Amino acid sequence: MSRFAILNMLFIAGAVLTGYLVFSGFTSWYSLLFLALAYLLILIAGVSRVDFELFMDIENSGDNRYNKIALSFDDGPNPEITPEVLDKLARYGVKAAFFCIGGKVEEHQALAGRIHREGHILGNHSFYHKNDFPFQKVEAIKEELQNCNRAIARACGFEPLFFRPPFGVTNPRIAKAVKELEMTTIGWSLRTFDTAKSPEKVIKKLRKKLTGGDLILLHDNHPGVLEILDFLIPYAEQQGLEFVRPDGLLAKDGERALVQKEK
Repeated sequence: MSRFAILNMLFIAGAVLTGYLVFSGFTSWYSLLFLALAYLLILIAGVSRVDFELFMDIENSGDNRYNKIALSFDDGPNPEITPEVLDKLARYGVKAAFFCIGGKVEEHQALAGRIHREGHILGNHSFYHKNDFPFQKVEAIKEELQNCNRAIARACGFEPLFFRPPFGVTNPRIAKAVKELEMTTIGWSLRTFDTAKSPEKVIKKLRKKLTGGDLILLHDNHPGVLEILDFLIPYAEQQGLEFVRPDGLLAKDGERALVQKEK
């Protein structure tokens, strides 16, 4: 049973009890309004925060008892920034996960293939990454995820099992689509906001927050990521932290062989 189902059961039970207390004169109608507001706030937090796992199981981090961490990049592949990111990762000997937008994979198949050949793992980040993605019907969400999987399969020869929801937004429809496709939803434990903050501010946050088990969210479509990597990788290693590929950090299979070649 999902936490969302449990939340709904508790809300209904709380509403029934509060309604009884209102009619019995023990409390006022404001109690029902307070209960509804609390439910709404929890719902909003659950939609927008992957760590709440309100609607589905989400892999957000590794075991913090060990000094292993992992890098992940969203919104690529980008023909200008992604090659430089790959060059830096190769220089430092670090493997990462790239959560790719299917449409961009189709436009830059050779670059997606390079990501795979260099030992990184590609994940599904939807096909279009549009603002209305969470509001689509289940079948439309499934179709978009399948189209992204096919694009990655054509470029790399395997089908991804990892899915990271655009904007980190989840809801029951996304949960159902992911479950039916037998994919694993991946979040993060350390969100850098590298597309909105200067590299200096991101670096300050990393100094303060970085710890064992972290799955770090960056973007390979923003030039500031290059400066961040030049700080982050040596700094982490100085702290005794070891970079592993996210599927290793999470102990989850991130790709599945194709059953048959696509025509």
